[in-house]
Amino acid sequence: MRSIKFRQRIKGMHGVKDYWYYWGYIDGVFIGPKGEVEWDERISYLYIGIKDTINKKEIYEEDIVRVYTWIDEEEPELNEFSVHKVEYKIDDDFPGFDLEPFLDCECNGISWAICDEESKRD
Repeated sequence: MRSIKFRQRIKGMHGVKDYWYYWGYIDGVFIGPKGEVEWDERISYLYIGIKDTINKKEIYEEDIVRVYTWIDEEEPELNEFSVHKVEYKIDDDFPGFDLEPFLDCECNGISWAICDEESKRD
């Protein structure tokens, strides 16, 4: 079964840095959100189900991502990219995650961003 994960920013106190708390239905076990934080601090972000292709880190809604629009393996300094925020879009033609600002492509921006790099070179 697929994990349904969230992450919640916990504000550090008494010299402790802020940290992420992960909760949800993970590896067949439900782990609840942190309860001892103020109500207005209970903002959680949903895991979108994919990992960053370079760093292999999970991507959550509201993350800032770099999308390469042109890849040149021989001269990496020529690589072009744009920066976007991952957002959940429910007011468009379909509900789902997409990129803001909008990535000008013929499909969902995240779908395009994770597609085969060979097709981006054409």
